Amino acid sequence: MKRKLIKQGYDALTLTLPRKWIRDNSLKPGDEIDIENSGKKLIIKCDSSFSNKVKEIVLGKTNHYHLRSLIASTYKSGYDEIIIKFKDGRDLEKINEVVNSFTGLEVISGNKKNYVIKSFLLSEGNNIDNLIIKMFQLTKYISETAYTDGLKVDLNNLKIMLKPNTIKLRDHCLRLIHSNKFGGDKSYDYYDLVTILEKLAHAYYIYSVDFVKYNIKKSELDYLIFNNFDKSYKSFLKKDFNDSNNLWLETVDYINNSLEKDLKKNLKGEKLIMSMHYGHILRLHVHLLSRLLSCNA
Repeated sequence: MKRKLIKQGYDALTLTLPRKWIRDNSLKPGDEIDIENSGKKLIIKCDSSFSNKVKEIVLGKTNHYHLRSLIASTYKSGYDEIIIKFKDGRDLEKINEVVNSFTGLEVISGNKKNYVIKSFLLSEGNNIDNLIIKMFQLTKYISETAYTDGLKVDLNNLKIMLKPNTIKLRDHCLRLIHSNKFGGDKSYDYYDLVTILEKLAHAYYIYSVDFVKYNIKKSELDYLIFNNFDKSYKSFLKKDFNDSNNLWLETVDYINNSLEKDLKKNLKGEKLIMSMHYGHILRLHVHLLSRLLSCNA
């Protein structure tokens, strides 16, 4: 196996390690390896004390959602291997259905009552910012589609985009944020930021369902909740504290002083149920902007 040397700085050379070797040894950025100089040879070895992070779970009665929740908790905590022992049998097909809803997880062995699940996801810390941007963009797509298409929105298409994509991407982001301690002392703020984005995507979908159900006509309220998210996304890209702060103040002021009046003006009778959606989405915006303030501080 040959590798090209890459110039690094004034007089240094670097090379990449084989991807399979990295995966087989569960290495990630920040891990230490041993390098021995032997004449014209360099011997690269993993730290002998290194071991996979393994979690064992014993389960009795369970269902798809419970099982996914349990796997998600270990996945997001950075475990490399998950061993699940069922008191009753489980088909591989059903286990794979859950496991495939995560990025980089695979069932490597199983016999109906015992399954071993391994993560082959590389913890590349330099990719996390792009993944968070992707989470913003996916939520933005759902919100813009709901607003632009209005009563003609394809709810089934929105649901398909929502369920596997936002949840899978959310868990991927959270695992990498946790494993890499992304953002240092702001790690929690980034972690919370991603969870709010997934909640917002879901909130826009539920809003759209009732928008169609109650035959709502678009108003300034609809424009407001989608335009506000677009501003939040741009504020994240700018990484400007003052910009995020001004948007936070603007949103809180609107909720406190104008939202109730606008709800009464635009919604009457049974359609008042939509007020729940406008209020909920705007409060999620405030939460999102609070995290942006912390990240940009």
